[in-house]
Amino acid sequence: MACRYIICNSSDLASECVNPHDTRYIPERILLYDQHPGGTGISAQVQPLFTELLAAALELLTSCSCSVDTGCPNCVQSLACHEYNEVLHKDAAIIIIKGVLDLEQSYFVDDSRVSAPSS
Repeated sequence: MACRYIICNSSDLASECVNPHDTRYIPERILLYDQHPGGTGISAQVQPLFTELLAAALELLTSCSCSVDTGCPNCVQSLACHEYNEVLHKDAAIIIIKGVLDLEQSYFVDDSRVSAPSS
């Protein structure tokens, strides 16, 4: 999806693919990272576009016609996931992305409501 917004190859950027059998604590997060050792700067280019990318991902998820909980390679699944997309859930992805976008919206709306001193 990032390739629609910046010049890159789809293999330049990856998302976390969680091992469902790992017993270590891993915080809930959306993690995108530069796949090349030492980095190519793709992550830094994506950061200012993150909200726009989440909105595009939400549109992709909600418009995809697949009907399985795990989604499909078009909307949720990654062919590069070494854990076989075992922990993915399309509806959960929609809920999480909506929550992040709503929280970000309320953060910026609340931030803009800081009023100037009265005269």
